[in-house]
Amino acid sequence: MNWPSLADLSQRSQQLELLDADDIPQADLWRNLDELDRINTLLGGHRATLLGLERLLLSPQRSWHILDIGCGGGDTLAQVQAWGQRRGLRLQLTGVDLHADAIVYAERACEGLGINFIQADYRDLDLEPDLIISSLLCHHLNPDALQDYFRWIRRQGRYGFVINDLHRHPLAYHGIKALTYGLSGSKLVRNDAPLSVWRGFSRAELKQQLAQAGLRPQIEWIWAFRWLVYGNL
Repeated sequence: MNWPSLADLSQRSQQLELLDADDIPQADLWRNLDELDRINTLLGGHRATLLGLERLLLSPQRSWHILDIGCGGGDTLAQVQAWGQRRGLRLQLTGVDLHADAIVYAERACEGLGINFIQADYRDLDLEPDLIISSLLCHHLNPDALQDYFRWIRRQGRYGFVINDLHRHPLAYHGIKALTYGLSGSKLVRNDAPLSVWRGFSRAELKQQLAQAGLRPQIEWIWAFRWLVYGNL
């Protein structure tokens, strides 16, 4: 870990996370994905995405194609699949991630759920999904890349979008630092979990970035220290 213990949380960090490297050993990446799923489950991290889909009031009278950008190990889409099944929704689910090893992990973890996974840069996709979702993707993006993503959402989405990401806050930073130090065996998680919070957003920052891309969605604060961003297109 090469970031200072006293983070200046008044500004977003632009330091890259270990997870952003191109050459992560498969065993390290898979251990990271295991622990991220447990952390998301423990802290209610999936809840924000599901609440966003609830807010968009999906009708059971038609099918919905939901595209998850930066799907990682597929844990978000597994939750969405179960949520849709409980509500009688017809869902076509697609997950996209840059990391080939993440896609292999996701395909194994979600075997039998009918989810399609693609290893690709989202900008190269020729898809027009009804809904675009992302969980813990946006804080990995620098301001220019974030604008590219938001504008791509406007162009490609047919109906709406849901973003689930981190609130940059001292309690979140120090809390996740202590939690992962005590419970995590993954060096990626121990390094990246607090750094992820440091790379997170204030409400004002998110609102400004979204408006700059022509998006004016709802922004809700969800425990534990998540921003839920959702809207129609």
